[in-house]
Amino acid sequence: MAETNLKLSTDILERVFISLGKESPFYSYLLLYVTPVPDYKIGTVGLRVSERGFFDLLFNPFKLPTLNFKKVKALVLHQLMHIINLHILIKAKDTEDQKMWDLAMDAAINQFIPELDRYSIPLEMILSGLASPDSEFWFVGPPTGLYNQTAEFYYDYIKDYIKENGWEKSEEFIQMKEELDSHMHFGEFGMTSEMIENLTRKILKDALKKSQGKLPEKIMDIVTDIVLQTSINWKTAIRRFTGSSILGERYRSMLKPNRRYEDEPGWRREYLAKLALIVDTSGSVIQEEFNDFFSEIDKISRTIDTSIWLLEVDESIQSIFKYKPGMWKNLPIFGRGLTDLQPGIDYAEKELRVEGSIIFTDGYVELPYVKRRVLFVLSKKHNPEFRKEAIENYGSGAVVVIRN
Repeated sequence: MAETNLKLSTDILERVFISLGKESPFYSYLLLYVTPVPDYKIGTVGLRVSERGFFDLLFNPFKLPTLNFKKVKALVLHQLMHIINLHILIKAKDTEDQKMWDLAMDAAINQFIPELDRYSIPLEMILSGLASPDSEFWFVGPPTGLYNQTAEFYYDYIKDYIKENGWEKSEEFIQMKEELDSHMHFGEFGMTSEMIENLTRKILKDALKKSQGKLPEKIMDIVTDIVLQTSINWKTAIRRFTGSSILGERYRSMLKPNRRYEDEPGWRREYLAKLALIVDTSGSVIQEEFNDFFSEIDKISRTIDTSIWLLEVDESIQSIFKYKPGMWKNLPIFGRGLTDLQPGIDYAEKELRVEGSIIFTDGYVELPYVKRRVLFVLSKKHNPEFRKEAIENYGSGAVVVIRN
């Protein structure tokens, strides 16, 4: 019986792979890195990162033959979407955090798979205990009216809901928490997460080239978005940017003793790397991301010998002052109106004569014209169109996203 079920399941998956490949060469290429592996403990279908950094498609040979072909195909596509969205890199803090991510990731994916979206339950109903998904017949859907968002967005939604209402609203929800398929194995690699990310991005990039445009529009947008993202950690990018100084003229100073003659002034070197921090203070940027950004800037300001000028900008310049370590904790936020970053850029380059600018924004603004070195640091909930345009105009190394 077990052997029969295993053969039936293997045959079904083979047909699913062929069917997906006919839809798009993108899936054909991606599936070259996916190996079906039987797992009798899993609910229906799951995903695991293999030791080589590729992917194991886990399937339950007893469950799969009981489902119709369209449902199995939808469940396989669901797992591929976890790869496409880089959900495999998400690491939960603990069991409770894992459950929140499980719900968030599935809400971000299922809405784009018609067979699953048709039987999806809005997040607010699940969290209130009014209904429960089982990852076989009923599935997690996004909150009513909040569609086309990322797993990170839905994770924040769930956190806010729990903070307000608590987890356990009913016995059904408590049971659902225990039975819902977990994605906790996403974060367990034989390789480093950086290596996994780089390898996955390369696979997606190559698959996108072979897709010949034959992908549903929304999935194409997601893949393109992921491929365009820079894989450099945002903190690393800021440190590299601020550490690239240009040496200026040498000059004499009594503050530095002469090594050869005690009564003579010594030589000092001027650093031209004045930096401007141009901060978007429009109403769409949230406080948490201000804190993350300035916390990192503050660490850097204590270690570099460079003048840092801070400009707060919404639709015009709201404030300009020289940044000192520790200042961010009591920093007043001016503005909160519409956004136009160009006045801040122009002032920094013409009046302050900075060598480079770090621009912190959510991207809901027109891309500014920058003549000198620039690094765009985008908030987690940024405008993807802004990032795409910034990369096209200034290069992938000039754009990073704050990701905790």
